[in-house]
Amino acid sequence: MGSEVGNYTAKRISNNGHITITVHGKSVFNLIKKFEMIFDSESRFTNGYLIHSTSKRVLNGEKKDSVMIYKNKNNQYRVYSFVKGVSEIENIYFTGSMMYFNEPRSFKKIFADNKGYFVPVKKIEEHIFVTEDGDRNEEITYYYKNNILVKAIIEKSLFTLEMKLVN
Repeated sequence: MGSEVGNYTAKRISNNGHITITVHGKSVFNLIKKFEMIFDSESRFTNGYLIHSTSKRVLNGEKKDSVMIYKNKNNQYRVYSFVKGVSEIENIYFTGSMMYFNEPRSFKKIFADNKGYFVPVKKIEEHIFVTEDGDRNEEITYYYKNNILVKAIIEKSLFTLEMKLVN
């Protein structure tokens, strides 16, 4: 059994077809040295479509990644990533931020709005899904109850984190 290393808060606010999802988290843990990770994101949707998203990861006071996504007039998305650069993509139907509040039941890939690219998602059994990200050597298993994320297990090469719904 591990120890508590931090807290994340995910909120969804709905108002007349507009949805805003915010996530804020801070983790402090020791591997070879002490690490402090701060994560912030905000995603806005209108009538089920992603309109705008921003996210930022800071490790030990240094920005590790920042991703901004904007939907343009041509229904394409322009993605600005501190790590990956600028890209344009189409058809974002389901995002990582949505996974806090909805199971990705019919999707084969999700857009990781905190990373700026798509990752595959697989249903492994009822209410349990897995995403794999080879770029970050990461596998996340998501567990749902009543369509709400209740637990996520994040497996990296050097450590495993478990997130649990507490309220």
